[in-house]
Amino acid sequence: MNRLPKVQSSANLASACSTSSVRRIRRKSSTSLRKGRMGFMPKAAETDRRKLISAESQRIIAVLDDALLALQITSRFASVCENYEYFEQFLGPEIASIFQHLCTTLNYTIDESAYEPKKSAEVDADFLSSMNKMTSSQKLGMYSTPTMKRIRDVVKTLVRLVYENREVFNAMQMDSKPSPRMLDLIETTEELRQFVFERLQTTEAAEKEHMLFLENSAGREKVLKKQIDELEWELGRVKMDTSQEAEQDTKISMDAKARLNMEYHASMKQYDTMLDKHRQAEINLRKKNFKVSVEVENWIIKYDKDMSEKLMVFETITNEYELEKQKLANLEQKFAPIEQQYKTLMGERFEKEKKDWLGWQKK
Repeated sequence: MNRLPKVQSSANLASACSTSSVRRIRRKSSTSLRKGRMGFMPKAAETDRRKLISAESQRIIAVLDDALLALQITSRFASVCENYEYFEQFLGPEIASIFQHLCTTLNYTIDESAYEPKKSAEVDADFLSSMNKMTSSQKLGMYSTPTMKRIRDVVKTLVRLVYENREVFNAMQMDSKPSPRMLDLIETTEELRQFVFERLQTTEAAEKEHMLFLENSAGREKVLKKQIDELEWELGRVKMDTSQEAEQDTKISMDAKARLNMEYHASMKQYDTMLDKHRQAEINLRKKNFKVSVEVENWIIKYDKDMSEKLMVFETITNEYELEKQKLANLEQKFAPIEQQYKTLMGERFEKEKKDWLGWQKK
């Protein structure tokens, strides 16, 4: 089957599938819907319905449940039309043929109204704007056109068939997403169903008790409102006092800030002066240190030079000393026997002179 052109917007489909349209589902399909509903209805809804005593209350809730299920199905029709090739494998021949007719009708309606392609959000906004401008009679007339009647009949048939086919229903639930407007409508209908259910559950005694509770609540609300007004007045006074204290604190803080800024600037000026002074002193010390270092280096070089010269002289003198010492040793070796001979001669001479002197004394 050829791919159908995509539906440009779900606005027309949403209007066709509104609550008023769902409530007009033909009576001949109501039996099938209720049989199908037993397969799709959540257990919580069935349990809630059993809580109702009267048959009228149960029928009212059943109608709302049928409307919710119909909305859940019709909310997926736009996605099915936009992705027809994907859903065709789940639909089956009969439902696929009806969906093809529905999608063709919707596209024909768009072309017939000289529709210009826009984004879905813009189309929904334009549709809502036009609906708000229409009167009630104009809205009823819009649903009475031949095209809208065809769409309504096709939607009724599709709702009945999808109710009877769990596979199609599950595929639409899993692989399609309702538009935001349809989600809002479903949520609103669920809230309406919950509200009606609670009202149907309420007995006359419970209603009186509830009204008494509301009256007591209203009285407590007045008392609480009075207390709230007093607290708000007290809060306003506290806020005013706090604001005045904050202003005073701000003024004191600003004065302290100005004083600290002055001290900061004075300290920074003093710091800069001392920094310049110490920097100049450091420069002078560096110059002096450099000068002393140069002088010390020069003295070291001169000392090394002098020491080298003196070392050479010392080595020369040492060599001469060793030579003279060697000569002295040689002379001492030669002088030792001569000295011995000298001592011997001198001893003999001394003995001779001693004898001569003693002889002279005797004379």
